[in-house]
Amino acid sequence: MPLAMVLVGILLIIGSFALATALVAAAVVGGVWGLVLRNGAQAAQRLQDNARQILQQAKLESLHHLRAASAELTDWNTKQRAADAVEPRCRELIKSLDTASRGGSPFEGRTVAKEETAS
Repeated sequence: MPLAMVLVGILLIIGSFALATALVAAAVVGGVWGLVLRNGAQAAQRLQDNARQILQQAKLESLHHLRAASAELTDWNTKQRAADAVEPRCRELIKSLDTASRGGSPFEGRTVAKEETAS
């Protein structure tokens, strides 16, 4: 919009004296503005492409983290199930420890007398 108003102003002001000069001036100003706008559009496109690339990399990294977490969860679940499978045997062992200590031992109940030294 500002470009159009500048060009119309050039054509009206300078065009009242010399039409050819007004057309050349309008073409030069329009060309410069066009280059500025094109460079801005290209810079914006580069920034958008860079942002898309960063986003794609972040998605891939997130996917790798998710897969790693899934693998860890699977490993943990496998270990947990293996531990659950051993639990009944452990409970039986713990119960058997109570009965294993009830047998008489030749040293059971004996105490060592403390020797007193003469001072």
